[in-house]
Amino acid sequence: MYLKLREYVRDHDSLVFGVILVFLVTLIAYYRVQIQIEIGPIWDTFDFLSNAMYFAGQGFGYTDLTRPPFFPFLTSLIFRLGVVSESVIFYLDASFLVFGAVGLYLFLRMKFDAMESFLGSLLFSTFPVVVLFTGVGLTDIPSVSLSIWALYATVLAVKKNPLFFYISFPLAMLAFLTRYPAGFIIFPIFFYLVINRHEVSLKNMIGGILLSLLPGLIVLLFFYNQFGNPLGPFSSFYGSTQKAGSTTYVYYHPDPLYFLKHILSYIGVGGMIIILGLVISAFVGLVTRFNDIKLKFKQYSVPEMALHTKIKVLMLFLLFSLFIITFARTHYFISEIIFLVFCFVLFYTLRNSNIKDLDIHLFFVSWFMAFLIFHSVYTVKDDRYFITMTPALTYFLILGFSQIKKFWALESKYKNMIYNIFAVILVFMMLVAAAVYIPGIYDHESKNVVDLNDIKMASQWLEINDPQYFDKNISSDQWPYFSWYLKTNVKQVQLFNSNKDYENNLNRDNATYFLTDTEGLNLTNYQLIKQFGYVTIYKRQ
Repeated sequence: MYLKLREYVRDHDSLVFGVILVFLVTLIAYYRVQIQIEIGPIWDTFDFLSNAMYFAGQGFGYTDLTRPPFFPFLTSLIFRLGVVSESVIFYLDASFLVFGAVGLYLFLRMKFDAMESFLGSLLFSTFPVVVLFTGVGLTDIPSVSLSIWALYATVLAVKKNPLFFYISFPLAMLAFLTRYPAGFIIFPIFFYLVINRHEVSLKNMIGGILLSLLPGLIVLLFFYNQFGNPLGPFSSFYGSTQKAGSTTYVYYHPDPLYFLKHILSYIGVGGMIIILGLVISAFVGLVTRFNDIKLKFKQYSVPEMALHTKIKVLMLFLLFSLFIITFARTHYFISEIIFLVFCFVLFYTLRNSNIKDLDIHLFFVSWFMAFLIFHSVYTVKDDRYFITMTPALTYFLILGFSQIKKFWALESKYKNMIYNIFAVILVFMMLVAAAVYIPGIYDHESKNVVDLNDIKMASQWLEINDPQYFDKNISSDQWPYFSWYLKTNVKQVQLFNSNKDYENNLNRDNATYFLTDTEGLNLTNYQLIKQFGYVTIYKRQ
């Protein structure tokens, strides 16, 4: 029985590891959602919920339709079935983690064996930055999962079957319509198609592009109907690398090296163990094989470079220097183009070398850098923006892991045994780290639990004490929250530094009620009528 099972696993290793991966990632995603249900939605989630109600034909007046439409549209499909709950968007978000993990597993399987691909996908799924923002009802996980599948389908269209172009480009468009910065996957797609242009079916590629325009055109028509400008939501985001507002804004981080400085905290225990294992293995290999390496180094002679190769090397040096000089000092698009050209020159310089899968390596480099450049230059930085870079980073971590045993001066059977034990330990450490990390998220977000409870109590009180509140003007500096719980359009009040500014804003909106978390206000025309924790209700006198 054992031998038959062992033989089946060996013959169907891709399927077995895939099933195990789906089970483990589903378990992680479900556990994460349970924690998020206790925490409740956050600011952006309320906007997506309100938009979903609007798309479901159950709108209550408040929307923020400048946000990407695809994720709330998917949520609205479930709302139309009569299942209207905050948890719907949590589960939908978390399901994309499973979807993305499967896509990354299949993607890595093109280069690595089943076990290494399994490790890579599980590593991605257990990165602290990925776990933290899974099941929150944001667009980061859905967009990166759609991006994974779009890029995977692009490679399949080039290497396997050109009909995959009819999947890759529409998925890329949906990733963009899920989160606008996902549009930067156009750089790795363009790079990969150009360097493999002789293998590209132009007919099918154009067909895939035309098919992808369909959802794009629908959204453009929708935006034109809503705003009178179909490009408004896009141009306001991509037009600048700056974010208007005070430098006291919590996500204001002008440091262009912000993400690189925090990268170890993003990759967690699994990523650090791989890096540590690679460094130690390389060091041990260098020590144990020092004499052999020394002899080979003496025997090695650098071949004379041809003139055209020298020119390419000089171009590489100049391009990289130009990239360093312009990075964070010019518009991000200039840096993106410079680095893309650098990748092209690097590929054509090294393509005749013995580097296996050079096109895939540089494909993932261009993927990682496309997002690192933009998010590093953009002055508003949230840790969740790093999620866009995690699939590409995972690739290089697993590439490093796959090379570890090459440094070991052992017989093949012992190498494989130790390698497999290391892999089992790595899986165990990743799962334990995730199991320990997820409950801690609740403690970290405990303030949101208290704040939401105060907002709910204030909303319930207003519903009971003024049943006709929806016919009156209500304003708040927490407008997405109160709009959702009161199911009416609560008008926006910005944060001001003086009572007079608040008063002017409320008078302009002719607000009957003002719901706020700002303390110590002394408003002439408004009287404090109720307090719930940090929430204060004012009513016009």
